[in-house]
Amino acid sequence: MNEENSNLVQKTISPLEYRPNLDVSTSKVIGGFLKSDTEIEEYIPSASDDKEVGTGLLTDEIENFKDIQKTINQTIDNLRLELKDLVVLPEDSFYLKSLNESKESLGLQGNGQISIGDYEYALNHINNPSGAYIVELWEEVQESEQGNLKAELFGDLVELSIEYSHLEKYIQRFINKALFDVALDMNEEGWEQTLLKAEQTQKKLMDELKERETIAKKDLMEASLFNSDGILSAKENAYQIRGYKTQVMNTDLSIRNAYQTIQMKNMETEIIVSEIVSNLDRKTFIDRSNLLLPLSSITKTKEDMQKALTSSTVMLKLAVDSENNKKNTIKNELRNTYSVSNRDVLLDDYELDERLFNQFVADLEHRFSFFNGNQNSDTTLYLNKVTKGMTELYELKETRAQEYFSLNQEAANLRRAKIENVFDKDDARQSFHFSNELFELVDEKGKPTAATYKNYLS
Repeated sequence: MNEENSNLVQKTISPLEYRPNLDVSTSKVIGGFLKSDTEIEEYIPSASDDKEVGTGLLTDEIENFKDIQKTINQTIDNLRLELKDLVVLPEDSFYLKSLNESKESLGLQGNGQISIGDYEYALNHINNPSGAYIVELWEEVQESEQGNLKAELFGDLVELSIEYSHLEKYIQRFINKALFDVALDMNEEGWEQTLLKAEQTQKKLMDELKERETIAKKDLMEASLFNSDGILSAKENAYQIRGYKTQVMNTDLSIRNAYQTIQMKNMETEIIVSEIVSNLDRKTFIDRSNLLLPLSSITKTKEDMQKALTSSTVMLKLAVDSENNKKNTIKNELRNTYSVSNRDVLLDDYELDERLFNQFVADLEHRFSFFNGNQNSDTTLYLNKVTKGMTELYELKETRAQEYFSLNQEAANLRRAKIENVFDKDDARQSFHFSNELFELVDEKGKPTAATYKNYLS
């Protein structure tokens, strides 16, 4: 992630508040060198009434993820069919030539126009200049006062579908890999039961670990007090359990953090999709006839009313343009700073840090936690630097987790703002069309009056 993006996501503090005490403190000296205390604090997300992570809450959330993904894709299918005859036809010869070259570059059929299918394909290849060009031409028309609300919202649904495909990779890397060490095919029948069983097994390991740790501590205490011959054996047992604990706790922490990210994304996306679906056929004015008398009262003659309507239409066009300027700012942020490609890069870095931590830091923390010898100053220096590297890697891993959560959260916030902008703009667009329609009716019927306004628009 570049410096600009990193600074940006840091402005949004993530609720991922797992903060193990990994500081190198001068108050903790074991055997002459500073010890890194990496005891992992357990983060427990808010649970449902009868479930928690480990008893089915994780599986429920991923089932919810798949349901939302299915709803998004089904809505896309419905709109694609409904809008199959909608096309954008560039009139300027320069744009037409560039469009044909872009379509040819992407392997798309048909010259001289952009269909809904072309637009969808281009959105999936927006990092390609040809794809970006097709998207720009389509959206310039659909976002204008002459545009189509459903075609405009179709783009947001496609981008949400792309985001959910990315999040499915996240689930595979940080949940399924932790539980199965392989990818779980979530399109196969019965995957939910497979995941639930693995989730319950992880909780069983955690419960057994706590029990074994309690017994080991008790055995060590009893050996220290009453059986000096058994101290070495008790220490060795405690040492082995501590290593096992590090492994199990790291897995559990990774799963819980991934659960929280998916939970947040599901919640935000459900709101967005609900807003889109419920407003596909929105009407700005419940009864347009209510506008007739007020508009008529501010003018004296038929011609005077038409002049006022012309002026209003110009202002409404400017209102549409103004909303589009706001929308473009948000759209550019979503497609650049918060793009899925940026999240892919961050996810790769995050996974690498997680793997390095589990492979090296967890092992060293386990070894150092039982170190109880003395050493010379050179050894102290060496081990202090090792500990500093451990701290650095942990902090980097934590930062990646918070950045990834924040990127997804802020992208959801921006998407909601963008949808609200679309609806605000649509009010201006519907007002624009009403103003033009009324102009023609006044030309045909004259000014509406108290006696005619109720049936004037019939």
